[in-house]
Amino acid sequence: MQTIEHTTWDGRDTKVTLISLPEGEAVVSYKPVFKMPDDPKYYDNGQRFATLEEARDTAAARFMVWTMPEAYGVEESTDPVNYEREFTPGYAGTDKMLSKEEAK
Repeated sequence: MQTIEHTTWDGRDTKVTLISLPEGEAVVSYKPVFKMPDDPKYYDNGQRFATLEEARDTAAARFMVWTMPEAYGVEESTDPVNYEREFTPGYAGTDKMLSKEEAK
């Protein structure tokens, strides 16, 4: 586990936890993860993004509006990509679920 720098869509500089795969495993996607109070484990929400930037941005956006998590991060994954993040300058962006055809 390591900490990486991240600037949110609204210009705030933050630090984000990156959970890496074991050495030798190929990264296929990145998943946003959230840490709940009184629990050392991070939990994901099923989303898998092609880039670290997409996963960081969606995790930060959700963290700002969800009330339960006390931290957020990104975890490397071997799962296939199933979402993409659509960025809009000055806006938090939106997540688009990919169809099976688009995900290939």
